[in-house]
Formats: sequence, C-alpha cells, structure tokens
Amino acid sequence: MVGNSQARFGLLYSVIMLLLVIPAATVFEWIWGLYPHSVGLKVGITPEAFITDRQAPVIVTVKCAEKGATDGSELEFRLSSRPISQESLRTALLEELSRQAHPVVYVEADGCMTVGEVMGVVDIARGAWYGVPVVLLTPTTKKMLDNARGGP
Repeated sequence: MVGNSQARFGLLYSVIMLLLVIPAATVFEWIWGLYPHSVGLKVGITPEAFITDRQAPVIVTVKCAEKGATDGSELEFRLSSRPISQESLRTALLEELSRQAHPVVYVEADGCMTVGEVMGVVDIARGAWYGVPVVLLTPTTKKMLDNARGGP
C-alpha cells in the first residue's frame, strides 16, 4: 500500500514537472533565437542607415541599357560608378563590403525596372553579406547621403 501511494505521487510529480518544463524550455528557445523566425528582406529608405564617417558608400546603380525600353530586358549594373556584370555583382559586393567599417548597400534603380527586378538586386546584396542594411536611394535620400558625407 505504501508503494502504491509513492507511485501515484511520482506520476503526479512527473505531470506537474512536464507542465512547467516544456513551456519554460519553449520560452527559453524563443527568447534566445533558437526558434526559427521569419526574417524576409529588410529594406529601408530612411536616413537612419546613413553612416556619418567619411567612408565611400557602396552604391549599386541599375539602369536601362536602351532609352525608352520598359521591359527591363537589358540592364546595366554599376558598383560605385564602375560598370559590372550582373553575374559578378555578388563577388564584387563581397569584396567591397569587406573593406567597410559599417557595411551598407545603397541601391539606385531606373524607372524601367519592376519591383521584382529591384528585389532581385536587394537579394544579391543580402546574399553577398548576410544582414547588410540595404537602402533604396530616392532623390531625397540621395541628397541626405550627400549631405551626410559633406558633398554638394
């Protein structure tokens, strides 16, 4: 009879511990980042990403090859004003970003591009350097970047 009550107490103790340990472990995993999170592609257009030191920014410029072309079939890529092919953009970005104290990629795109094509360039940048902030250069943000660097 004494053994039977000990078995019941052991079962009750085990159930209570499982009800406490499993949620605590799940919360611990979620807080410390062990639980998979959806991250997506983070892209900004705000000046918080601008760095105030005098480093040369990494700007990827994408333009239509032919004036008046609206299908985006022929795109010209430039990395910090140097012509570059789309295939070598990732490795060139990796090289360029490895020299930066605070890596940030600025993307300037022509009006002929679709949103998917611009996101493709953002994806290449994020694939070159994991977690790099990507800022889309609009005319206003380009002026802010020039002012932050002490330009015209």
